[in-house]
Amino acid sequence: MTTDSITPGRDLEAEGQVYVKTMVENIKAAKSLCPLDTPEKADQVVPFWDKFYKVIGFTTLDIELETAVLAHPDILGLMPDIRYVMGECEGALEVTWADRVAATQDATDAWQIFNATPIHEFYEYVLKAEWSGLLSIMEKAPESIAILGSGAMPETAVWVTNWAKKQAKTVRIHSLELLPDRLEKSIKVLDRLSDDTQHCTFEAGDIKEAHRDLRQHDVVYFNAAVGSTTLEKENILLSVVSRMRLGAFVLTRSTHSIKTMAYPVSCVTQVKRSEKLLTVNTASQDPNSAASEEVAASPHMPAKWRAWEEREREFYHFQGSLV
Repeated sequence: MTTDSITPGRDLEAEGQVYVKTMVENIKAAKSLCPLDTPEKADQVVPFWDKFYKVIGFTTLDIELETAVLAHPDILGLMPDIRYVMGECEGALEVTWADRVAATQDATDAWQIFNATPIHEFYEYVLKAEWSGLLSIMEKAPESIAILGSGAMPETAVWVTNWAKKQAKTVRIHSLELLPDRLEKSIKVLDRLSDDTQHCTFEAGDIKEAHRDLRQHDVVYFNAAVGSTTLEKENILLSVVSRMRLGAFVLTRSTHSIKTMAYPVSCVTQVKRSEKLLTVNTASQDPNSAASEEVAASPHMPAKWRAWEEREREFYHFQGSLV
């Protein structure tokens, strides 16, 4: 790790060591339990998940420190294990808790288990931030969305459904998931948590091939887990955009931050093919606006509204087709 810093007297190696140590110790411990193919293993991995996900999921470091941590030899050597463990954990935790929600007979119990899912806290924050961003750049709230790579635990569909219900609106939701058994689990979870799922449709298939026509949707959620490299992710993203209508938005849960440990960056660099895309800047959004209220309610929302560049780097970015 380099200790060079534009800030006089700053020791980046010392500052970053706590994050490096947390990642190394807990990723190794989690990997020792892999594959996470039983509910018991999923339960056992949670303490390790909690510790390393606090670094990846919620830590917002300055660019200098992030760069130093990401360049640390221990992190570089551990990168394949980090991405392997993240994939194992996300899949196992979603599947295990989805099964537990589906097994309940009482809605109160179902909601209690759903809210206790280890990754749920992160989704609570990021979904509010994403929706707030969409409301700030669209002329009206989305009426139809597609979720590509929806998973076993339908966090996005549940959150959007609840938002729509509070607003006396209906948002049509189409969920696409590669694995049929995970899709079935998500359907059962929605049935347990919602008394009306007529606005939801479901499809099992590969994002690269299934649901060829996306023109009916105002917003397409492009799942971060799709693609193992930046180039692969970029090509899939461009394929998805080619199926959308002009003026619609694709939302990518990408990152240019410390979370690149876990997820490859999604960044359109193929200029000729990306001319139809426009990166949307929401920096002018008023933190006191109605669209921002739900985001501010999150326990993880920073005390000061962060500039768009930092929120993009930390959580997501929007790209819309030019009209």
